[in-house]
Amino acid sequence: MKTKKTTMQDIANKLNISKVSVYKALTNKQDVSEGLKKRVFNCAIKMNYKLIDPLTKNCRRVYYLIPKKFTKSTEQFYYGIFQAISKLFTNIGITVEHTIVNDDFSVKKFINNIKTYHKDDLNNFAVLWAGYIESTKLNEFLNLDVTIVCIDSYIQNSNGSFIYIDDYHAGYEITKYLIENGHKKICFVISPEVSTNMDKFFGFQKALKESNIPFTHDMHIDISLGDMHNFSKLELPDTLPTAFIFDSDLSAHNFMLTMTHQGYKIPEDFSVVGFDNTYVCEETTPKLTSIGVSNDEIASAVYKVLLKRLSSSILKPYMLFLKSNIKIRDSVSKI
Repeated sequence: MKTKKTTMQDIANKLNISKVSVYKALTNKQDVSEGLKKRVFNCAIKMNYKLIDPLTKNCRRVYYLIPKKFTKSTEQFYYGIFQAISKLFTNIGITVEHTIVNDDFSVKKFINNIKTYHKDDLNNFAVLWAGYIESTKLNEFLNLDVTIVCIDSYIQNSNGSFIYIDDYHAGYEITKYLIENGHKKICFVISPEVSTNMDKFFGFQKALKESNIPFTHDMHIDISLGDMHNFSKLELPDTLPTAFIFDSDLSAHNFMLTMTHQGYKIPEDFSVVGFDNTYVCEETTPKLTSIGVSNDEIASAVYKVLLKRLSSSILKPYMLFLKSNIKIRDSVSKI
């Protein structure tokens, strides 16, 4: 005999509440108490309600953490990822909260606060860490059995779960694109404070080597994250490069503003490209050519990794590689 399909009305009847309340609870609406959400959700599982997303069976809330040092220069990148994740997860009934991590951040205090204020236990929430994370910090989460996924970072010999944007390949591809457009005098402007930037730089060097373009000291400028906001004091190489590569779109944007104010024309005087392919690219004049992974693709990857991580009772290291694509706009000239 065919089993009757469970409906929202069945759940409502079981709990003696309205169908509207069931709908709001299952879709994680804010005007429903956490207690009612848990009652409805647990009842839905017991009654084999089929419209519950598989991830929500093990995760009802996600905490998205961004180290404070990234918020000034790259917030548009990591915050854009947060927005995409929030949109995807909210649609399946999972709440996503955004938190800035200060230097004195304590893992134990953070987890205790979650348990105190949200009454969450380790079985129904997950942590997403955006950008570089120290191995000691990651191990603190893992030792507390917290489900954590690190975005845009990777630590060798770790049991953590990582979504790693292949910045080495991205650095190689964007440099190769410039070379194909006739550029040989290329300068890479980079902040060494961000660990993934070195992968971009090594990819840059590989592309130069493949094209038999010798690397010289004036093809590389180190600059701090703080100085990426104002390039008025930047000392350009004696021989002006035909193209500049910046480690983020925002840095490229700020450079273009400064150089335009000083009378340079882009891309007539030199070409400029960036990384991450964020909304900033459309706001520059001219529009910025960039390489990156779409926020929606990263959000989908987070879903896949969390689902895989939460469906296994054994903690195993897991890494998902994402490759970037070039979005050609107006900031590169062919020479």
